[in-house]
Amino acid sequence: MNIKKVLIGFIFLAVTSLSAHEFWVDSQNNITPSFNIGYGHDFPKLEKIAEDRVDIFEALKITSEKKTLELKRSSSPNYNYELNQKLENGSYILSGVYKPTYWTKDENFKWFKGKAKDEISTKATYCEKAHLEAKNIFSIGNKHSDIVTKPIGHKLEIIPLSNPKDYKVGEPFKVKVLFKNRPLKVSVVKATLEGYLKGKYAYYGRTDLRGVTEILPLKAGKWLVKVEVEKELKDNTKCDKEINVATLTFDIKE
Repeated sequence: MNIKKVLIGFIFLAVTSLSAHEFWVDSQNNITPSFNIGYGHDFPKLEKIAEDRVDIFEALKITSEKKTLELKRSSSPNYNYELNQKLENGSYILSGVYKPTYWTKDENFKWFKGKAKDEISTKATYCEKAHLEAKNIFSIGNKHSDIVTKPIGHKLEIIPLSNPKDYKVGEPFKVKVLFKNRPLKVSVVKATLEGYLKGKYAYYGRTDLRGVTEILPLKAGKWLVKVEVEKELKDNTKCDKEINVATLTFDIKE
């Protein structure tokens, strides 16, 4: 019986190891603007993406009131993207997508990327189809832009109801969550910030019937808001579960 419990524990760890990665996008507006994919266990630390996973990510995009621009990946580091033009004053949405991807685990605890249960030669014990979407809100200058409070069409999306450039420590702000263009009701929303406990969240709440929740920031820094939707598949011959995750990041100044 004890051995069985140990094995179940190992299986649980193996299953949850994939979802332990956070996915976010990051903008750093210094002398030379930098746009990055964050994919790791320690937000907001940027890490090199494993070469066999680079193809999972779509090119980053920047959306303004006028248009959407697709960025070009740098040669190094592989999480960095470049924009060969100057951005005007205003607020922008940097967005990224982790393409819908099958991850299947076999009886030997080996994971297969991009393959469903019926597509591997060994015995499959678990499969999840993961689809992750991320947004970062950043501003240049003091020009007000309403674009950041509007959806951009992600399947699962967190939308700030006011511009994050105006957020202040000690003053609550609201975000709305949409899933398939509809408010996601009574769903868990979590948030964390740089310097907080690794793998932990500083805020935990639920959306109301309008898909809205309110967050009180008690400290300045880089913030990440996250929501996740999991769906058990009725026909699990191909895969067991679909997972959609959305993150929203922004900076709160002192």
